[in-house]
Amino acid sequence: MAEHHLKIAPPWFAAVASGAKTAEVRRDDRGYAVGDTLILREWDGSGETGRTCRVLVTHVLRSDDVPHLLPPGVAVLSVQRLDEAEAPVPRGPVVGETGAVLAALHEVRDAVVQQTARLETWGRIVEGILRDQTGTLKQVAHDVARLDAGGGPRVGGDDAEPRGTPLGPWWKRLW
Repeated sequence: MAEHHLKIAPPWFAAVASGAKTAEVRRDDRGYAVGDTLILREWDGSGETGRTCRVLVTHVLRSDDVPHLLPPGVAVLSVQRLDEAEAPVPRGPVVGETGAVLAALHEVRDAVVQQTARLETWGRIVEGILRDQTGTLKQVAHDVARLDAGGGPRVGGDDAEPRGTPLGPWWKRLW
């Protein structure tokens, strides 16, 4: 992860510093790589103005990758201001106290990702159950309405007259 000091004209410097410009077109003469830091120094044509902006290279597109779009020896660097970018977290063996903290943070992040996946799965299961139960509840409501209308089971044998609601008004209080 190299650090490159580069000059940049005031209008482009302002655009990068504000976060509006997130790409740099440069000669590919420095071996730019993802993770490199660019120290952009504002240059007004006669000298440096003293203003600088640090950016992180997040992607490199070389003329070899798209020869029909970029002239030879040119690279387009996707950049993100370092004060906005998350600090690059090294993966792999890191020593000391910082390494232990980073390892713990990675474990927490991985656990959160797993829990999120579990919650999404449970959410889909609950939605399916509710969808099935909604149909069951609608059928129960229909049956209760039929019973309230006097269409309930006959009490006292086959030749007895239908009698209102065999379950009584307490059933409605349960709803």
